[in-house]
Amino acid sequence: VVGYLLSIVVGAVLAVIFLYRENALSFDVEPVFQYREIFAFSIPLTLVASIQYFVSWTDILVLGVLVPPESVGWYQAAYQTSVVLDVVLQSANSIFPSVAAGLHESGQHERLNRVYTAVTKWVTYLTVLGLAFVLVYNEQILSIFGTTVQSAQISLVILAVGQTIAATVGPTGYLLMMTGYERLQVVNTTTVAVLNLVLNIVLIQAYGIVGAAIATGISFTVLNLLRLVEVWYLLGIQPYSRQYWEGGVAILGAVLVLLSGKLLPVPGLLQLALGGGFGLLAFFAVIWSLGLTDEDRILIEAVD
Repeated sequence: VVGYLLSIVVGAVLAVIFLYRENALSFDVEPVFQYREIFAFSIPLTLVASIQYFVSWTDILVLGVLVPPESVGWYQAAYQTSVVLDVVLQSANSIFPSVAAGLHESGQHERLNRVYTAVTKWVTYLTVLGLAFVLVYNEQILSIFGTTVQSAQISLVILAVGQTIAATVGPTGYLLMMTGYERLQVVNTTTVAVLNLVLNIVLIQAYGIVGAAIATGISFTVLNLLRLVEVWYLLGIQPYSRQYWEGGVAILGAVLVLLSGKLLPVPGLLQLALGGGFGLLAFFAVIWSLGLTDEDRILIEAVD
């Protein structure tokens, strides 16, 4: 808890420092607030964030009522590990909204589509690579938390697949928000929150922590497929292209390296580190040899 709080304090201090360096903090300027516009936009987003937070804890809360504490610990180890796969998408979400809003406001819809495609492609590449790592080394990963029970391994695989499906649709949620459909996001998250609660209550009673993983995985999938369909229907854009084959080749090469790492005559955790490191190197080596696409260059320009 202390470490977590310290990280928040350090982050806040760094934010103030960088804002000051950019001359974004000034006590000499009287701020002007457009209250109507601010609240019309921020209230739906606040509701979305609150509901999503509830969704992220529903499985743990229901498990706490229906299964022994030890099983909740096994599930939490699996869930928190699967969340690591969400890091790439969250990183993209930190820069994509401002880019998307600017392109949409200026009417550059074709460029927005290409940026959206490039972002989703790279998020998909890296998250699928992470999924491959989890599938190959799930037992070694869970051994870090002191458990290798089969139900925890199955839960980890299901949750990892759910996180990967969520990542492969890209930053669709933020795309809807930045193009004037933030209230639709409230409908999406509320619908999925109810579905998630019902599925957890039913499936946990039948299958324990594996049921919680199935319920959560289904919820992730439904939410993100809803967003994907809405982006296609409302904005007329979708993030997929034939260029994905390059990432498929790179991931296949990395998987072969990951599998080879399991043959190394070293302890499990060292296998984990060596296999993962060499697999990542193999992936980027193939990507580098294939070169950047036009969408990749547009993404770099947009971020700059």
